Amino acid sequence: MKETGRTESKAAAARASVPRHGRQDVIQGVAPDLAHSIDENGSLVTVPPADWIVCFVPGLKKQWWHRFCNRDHKHVFALRPMETGSWVLVEPWWTRLMVTVLPSSDAVRFLRWGAAGDMVRLREAVPGRGNQLKGWFNCAVMVGFLLGRSSWVWTPHALYKQLVSETGAEHEDVESLLVEHFRKVLDRNMRRALSLDARIARRSTAEILTELARNILSLIMSREIIDLHHTAIIEAERFPGVAQCYQDHAERPAVSAIADVLRSAAEAGEFAMEDPDAFAHSLMGLMRGTLHLDLMIGIAAQPTPEDIDYRARAAVDVILKSL
Repeated sequence: MKETGRTESKAAAARASVPRHGRQDVIQGVAPDLAHSIDENGSLVTVPPADWIVCFVPGLKKQWWHRFCNRDHKHVFALRPMETGSWVLVEPWWTRLMVTVLPSSDAVRFLRWGAAGDMVRLREAVPGRGNQLKGWFNCAVMVGFLLGRSSWVWTPHALYKQLVSETGAEHEDVESLLVEHFRKVLDRNMRRALSLDARIARRSTAEILTELARNILSLIMSREIIDLHHTAIIEAERFPGVAQCYQDHAERPAVSAIADVLRSAAEAGEFAMEDPDAFAHSLMGLMRGTLHLDLMIGIAAQPTPEDIDYRARAAVDVILKSL
């Protein structure tokens, strides 16, 4: 009896915590705080509209029904770049809707497929104007629904004609898209890696270099940046701008930051140094060793923070002792 009384008291307290005017809206079994925290669109979280790269593509292999479709627009799927460097892929199949996260090296394959047809950048509509009453949900219908578009077309080409007529629709090419993606991801991460705490900046040159080396190593040996570097290398012949982007927004800022520390120390009379940039390149090489290559070809495990710290300290020690 006592246990039942306590349970009833808790239930009464929960009901009392819900505003009186909203109690009738709460569905039984749903926590009141969830029911009353939805936004104006009926969602538990408010997410700003995102841009999607919608790819209208020819088939990869001949199918009997291809004769009834536009030559270049037999299928449609959508990709969205993420801040981490990965891509979200939404591809309707005959048998399922594939939604997955791809590393850049895999996303490039889908983008190259997209380049065989047309790639269009479009912003999704929130809350959207789509509906679920169309019945036959093929690839064109599902991508239109993903974008929140009001549409009564059933073929990829018809959807393409509808979407490209919208204000704000932009055609994309693979290299420009990848360069933009690489630049955003690398700039954001390099700024964080190269920003030293004010307390660190007042320490000895060895400590400053070690902290900087540790930050740079942690970044360039992370799975996300390894994947970007690997992609830049394997796609360098097809998309040279991507390799150049990695060089300009990852390698050069790191070397420049190290060289600036060495140059300041030399100007302060700590040691003589004619070419800080050359020593900075040497330090980068010592930091990476062969592990960086091993990570890119997939034969090494990710280094631990202790591994990173040891490599940073050892590389800095070698450079400073050589002066």
